[in-house]
Amino acid sequence: MKKKKLTGKEKRAARREHPTIEELENDYWGNNPDYPSHLVETIYKLRKKKLNEFTTEDLRITIGQNLSLPLLIPLAIDTLSNNILAEGDFYEGNLLKNVLHVKPEFWNKNPELKLKFIEVFEQNYIDY
Repeated sequence: MKKKKLTGKEKRAARREHPTIEELENDYWGNNPDYPSHLVETIYKLRKKKLNEFTTEDLRITIGQNLSLPLLIPLAIDTLSNNILAEGDFYEGNLLKNVLHVKPEFWNKNPELKLKFIEVFEQNYIDY
């Protein structure tokens, strides 16, 4: 089956429906980082990735750098509500660890997200 070619209007609608960090923040870093390391190059790529395609690992990496938190923490909370020990590429619970290490300033500016995160944590707490 041949794919339908989207018109410009359809492409713009698709971008609005499934935006990227760059689009939502209206902050375009370009394609080539000034400091080309694996982590920096990964972050540059993730800023261009549609948020609805983010994996647990994508969330872990970006949140671990304290970037785009207002956009990503709600996604992380949703992920953690399904599995409090959701894992990226390294170990069980590594998304939770990175959310727990988010700078306090973010939580102070976003008390509703803080309360939602605490609620998810308390509902899924496992006493080892």
